[in-house]
Amino acid sequence: PFDRLREEILNDKIYGESVRFGFTRVPDVQNLTVVDIGCGRGLLTVFFALHGANAIGIDICPEALVCARDLALQLNVQDRCDFLQCSSEQIRIGTKTADIVFSRSTLQYVDRRRALNEFLRILRPNGILLLNENLPYNPVINLYRLIRRLRARSPEAIRYVKSIHGYLTFHEIQLLQSRLSILAHREYHFFRMLTIGLSTRLPSSSLIRLLDEQVAAVDTLLLTHFRVTKYLAWVTSVVAQATNEVPDASQRCFRHGN
Repeated sequence: PFDRLREEILNDKIYGESVRFGFTRVPDVQNLTVVDIGCGRGLLTVFFALHGANAIGIDICPEALVCARDLALQLNVQDRCDFLQCSSEQIRIGTKTADIVFSRSTLQYVDRRRALNEFLRILRPNGILLLNENLPYNPVINLYRLIRRLRARSPEAIRYVKSIHGYLTFHEIQLLQSRLSILAHREYHFFRMLTIGLSTRLPSSSLIRLLDEQVAAVDTLLLTHFRVTKYLAWVTSVVAQATNEVPDASQRCFRHGN
C-alpha cells in the first residue's frame, strides 16, 4: 500500500513533478506538524505521517474525510493523523501551529485572499509554505476550461465549474514576499497538457507514453532555460519560509482588492 501511495503522489502526471520539487526543499518532517490543506482522501496527509510527521488534514467534504481516516487506519498511522472538517478560509487550527503548510490544487476552489491569509496565520515563525497550484495563463488549458464550462449540463458538472473561483497569479506570489522568503519557485507544463490528456484517454498506449515523456523533457528544457515561458505555464510550485514576526489582522498580506 505504501508503494502505491508513493506512486500516486510522486508520479501524478499533473502535480508529481511540482510536489517532488517542493519535497526536496523542506527539512525532514519527523515530529513536525504538517497541515495538508484540502486533503481530500488523505493521500498526502498519510504520506507525511508515514514519514514521521504529526499530520493534520483539513477538508470541507465529510465523505472525503471518512476515506482519509480509513486510509490512515489501513496504513497504521492513525495516531499521527488528525482530520478536521473546515474550509481553507477558516481553518480550525491555532495561530502559529504548523511547521509546514501544504496545498495541492486547492486555491482554485476557495477565496484565495482569505485562504492565503489563513495559511500565513497558522504558520510558525520560520515555518514552510508549500504551494502546488494551477495558474491562469496557459491558452491551451484555458480553452479546455472554457469548453468544460460551456459543455457543463449535468448538475454535478455545473456544480464543479461553479466551484472554481480562479487561479493563483504571479502577482499573488509576489505579495507573499511581504511576509515570506521565497526559497524556490518553478513552473510546469508548457505543452504537456496535450499529451497528459492523450495518455489519460489511452493509458495503455506505449506510443503515447513515449510522446508524453518527450514532451515533458521539452517542457522542462523550456521552463528551466527560458524563464519567459513561465507566463504560459499551467502549474506552479512555490516553497517559502515565514518570517519571525506574525502581523495582526490589520497587517495582513492579502487585503480586499489585491
